[in-house]
Amino acid sequence: MYTLVIVDDEPAIAEGICRLLDWKSLGFERIRTARSCFEVVSHVVDWKPDVCLVDVRIGNEFGYELINCLNGMGVKSNYIMMSGYDDFQYACEALRCGAVDYLLKPLDKDQLQKRIEQVVVENLHGTVQLSLSSSPTCKVIRFKRTNCGWDVTRLSVSPFSNIL
Repeated sequence: MYTLVIVDDEPAIAEGICRLLDWKSLGFERIRTARSCFEVVSHVVDWKPDVCLVDVRIGNEFGYELINCLNGMGVKSNYIMMSGYDDFQYACEALRCGAVDYLLKPLDKDQLQKRIEQVVVENLHGTVQLSLSSSPTCKVIRFKRTNCGWDVTRLSVSPFSNIL
């Protein structure tokens, strides 16, 4: 359903991000990785990314320059900058070019998960499923943003659900 592009010049980091989340459960059918800005620009028309995770430094180039270039090409995507640099100036540049967030490496799994879920629901108008295994009354809830607010659906309930 969705396409994710991970841009990082370090292959081990890109591979780690590919394995960090259950992307398929979030609706991402295609995951592409790129090690350079040139590679992204060369393939972005074919890839049509819904979400791009972009490192702030890609070799000798800056991720926010890549985002500016893609914006100039008319590429509509949700850009999330990631960086090992806790630098306010990089975060400002990320916001100026239209990034929806700036995450520090090493990426926190829960933080990334929440941000991706938010992008899927709010920006891509999709749905996410939350597993609530500790709850005795509801196992899965699906959230979907609608024109009138939020649609919350229980997908699987326990035998004791009629108590509620």
